[in-house]
Amino acid sequence: MEMSNRMSEAIARIEREDRGRVFLVGLAKHSKVLDRYGLALALEQVLPSGNARFVRVPRELEKKAFVWQEWARGVEEAGSPGEAPKFVAGDMYFVRFGPGTGDPTWIVDILSSQSDKAHEIFGYLLADAKDGFPIPYYPRCLQKADEFAQVVGFDLDILQSQVMSSVEEVVGEKARDALDGFRFAPDLAGRRYR
Repeated sequence: MEMSNRMSEAIARIEREDRGRVFLVGLAKHSKVLDRYGLALALEQVLPSGNARFVRVPRELEKKAFVWQEWARGVEEAGSPGEAPKFVAGDMYFVRFGPGTGDPTWIVDILSSQSDKAHEIFGYLLADAKDGFPIPYYPRCLQKADEFAQVVGFDLDILQSQVMSSVEEVVGEKARDALDGFRFAPDLAGRRYR
């Protein structure tokens, strides 16, 4: 909850001081909620064809998709009996940016403090999703954010080297051979399937 409160405060500060609009969204490419209810969405035509659509996922449906229900406790349950809500910072929506029922349906989370602006947020995302190359009907801004978040190449080499150095400090000299064997072992399976 502290992290979501800080994000909300930062967004409010940006709006107040810089007069900028910031919306915080997350898009899941895979989701237990969508896996569980995707067929029902299609059969019941919850997102009928013709236009892009979105619908908020009730918290009760979220809870039924998880083994541990505390993973779906939102800010609306703060102060109620049971474990404090600490895993959920937003509200979940089923969203289809394309006009047809066969277009992909995504799970989009909006920061709970911004859910009252859902129509505006999805309008911006829809405008960006129309040109969602190379992934059709996937907002380009989120594709770019994903690209910048990837740790690959030289950055990955540096990160892995630092992690292995830290592990080596913890386990000591006795494990050096095992660590070097792990670090320099060829990826035979990876070569086979390239």
